[in-house]
Amino acid sequence: MKMTYPPHKKILLLLALVGMFLPSCLDREEYSAEDIQALINEEVAKRIDDFKRIKLERCEETALKEANRIVDSLLIEQAFFERDTFFRPDKPNKPERPVIKQLGDSLPLKPLFQRKDTLQ
Repeated sequence: MKMTYPPHKKILLLLALVGMFLPSCLDREEYSAEDIQALINEEVAKRIDDFKRIKLERCEETALKEANRIVDSLLIEQAFFERDTFFRPDKPNKPERPVIKQLGDSLPLKPLFQRKDTLQ
């Protein structure tokens, strides 16, 4: 469904648009070469400041990351070497060698199994 506007609303809309844009066309200033150069210098200085600020932020971020890495590794190394071993028990001593009991020779030694060829 297409919307249609009455003709007087179209004219009012057109006049409002012309009224908004007409002052910008009528109030046009001409810039001199010095003004243009000053605007260019101002924009260049602004961009250089932005570039320096961004580089400085990145440099600070990189330095902070590296410092955190170094501090973390130092803390880990310090904790490794300063482990508390005071309450760890000493290594136990080896027990003495037991005395081996000797059995008496009450029975003569003979083979447990006999070969078949010796059975006959």
